[in-house]
Amino acid sequence: MADLFDNPLSALSFALKADTDADSPTSQALMDKLRKGIETLIELCFGTGDSGTATSDPSETVLTDTAGGYTADEHNGRVLFILSGNAAGNTYTIDDMTSTTITCTGDTLYTDGVRSGDEYLILYDIKKTRSEAGHVHDGVDSALTENALGRTIVVQNSHAEHSVTGTSYDTVLTFNIYIPANPSNMYFIMELKGSASDQVDARFTITDTDSSTATGTESRSSTSYGVQTLSVDCSSLAAGVGTLVVELKADGAAQTAYLKNLSGYWNK
Repeated sequence: MADLFDNPLSALSFALKADTDADSPTSQALMDKLRKGIETLIELCFGTGDSGTATSDPSETVLTDTAGGYTADEHNGRVLFILSGNAAGNTYTIDDMTSTTITCTGDTLYTDGVRSGDEYLILYDIKKTRSEAGHVHDGVDSALTENALGRTIVVQNSHAEHSVTGTSYDTVLTFNIYIPANPSNMYFIMELKGSASDQVDARFTITDTDSSTATGTESRSSTSYGVQTLSVDCSSLAAGVGTLVVELKADGAAQTAYLKNLSGYWNK
């Protein structure tokens, strides 16, 4: 593996103004410094931490690295960046992966000059990250953001009071949320009360990208606000962007259920 990517921070060395002013000659040393600075920034911003060497000539679409040791589909959707050889600097979208092969469907690795011994780096999707509104912290186009479980608020609606009159559930809040891989429980803290001392109910429904749902209900019987907690089992949900819907209902047709100060956390 190239020294540059073994320790990218130590390789980050910018050219001085004096190196690039009008009377400064162009030199290989200057070009190397500029190149290393750019490559190091790419590694720092987009590197997944995985890299390797082609152990045989590729086909047009499949690069083989017998020392890869990857998990199947580990880097699907990310970018194969060629570091050395005739195709150095080329990037390809990874469509499939085994422990030792990287497949870039529709590409032309061999025609482009990729050969046995060429080094590569796996990056988060530079093209998508650049063209969309900032990073998508989903674990594919950038590193997955791991919340400090039980500390980082996932959803919050403070102070505002929400209410529903009648005995049928009605939606008061809807959130888009990111469901992490292998979720356990989502923990909610809220304040509830009713217009009468009869029971009021708050229902929380989390829906994943496959339309699977996890639901939990919390109740209170009081005309004064009180703090209520609820834990919803989300272990069956798939990772990805999902929705959280919060509904309220009262016990009587003329009664009103109230909710305020809602917070939600992932709790593994």
